[in-house]
Amino acid sequence: MGTWWGHNVMLLLFLLIGFIYFWAVLGIDPSPRAFRQGPRAVSAPMMAVLELAATAPFHAFFGVVVMMSTTLLGEFYAMSIPTWRVSPLADQATAGGIAWSFMELPTLLVLMVLVLRWLRSDEPPDPCRGRRQDLQGDTAWPTTTPI
Repeated sequence: MGTWWGHNVMLLLFLLIGFIYFWAVLGIDPSPRAFRQGPRAVSAPMMAVLELAATAPFHAFFGVVVMMSTTLLGEFYAMSIPTWRVSPLADQATAGGIAWSFMELPTLLVLMVLVLRWLRSDEPPDPCRGRRQDLQGDTAWPTTTPI
C-alpha cells in the first residue's frame, strides 16, 4: 500500500482470488474431492457451507481491526482530501466498517444459495444414472424408456 499502483494491483489480486474462491464454493462442476466416505458421510453442499463458515471470521476480523485501529495503516493515504472534511483516521474507520459489512452481505447471500442446494440435495439419487449414461451417452434429460 505504499503506492497508488501497488494498492490497485493488490485490489485486483484480491478480486481475482475472490472470484476463484466463490467459483470453488458455488461452482456446479463436480469436485475431485470425495466427501461421501466412511460412516459419517458429508454432502458436498454441507462441505461448501463449512468452507464458507471457516473463512468468514477472518474477513470480519480484518474489517474490525481496520475499523478499530488508532493509527493509520497506510501512510500513503495519510493526506486528507480537503473537500471531504474528514480526518484520515475517521476515513479509515469508515473503510473498516465498509469492509466488514461488504463481507457479511455477500456471505449471507451465498449461504442462502448453499442452504437451498443442500435442501435440494436430499432427494434420493438415481440408481440407473450410470447405466443410462453407458447405454445412451447423455443423462441430461431423464428417460422414460426402460433400460
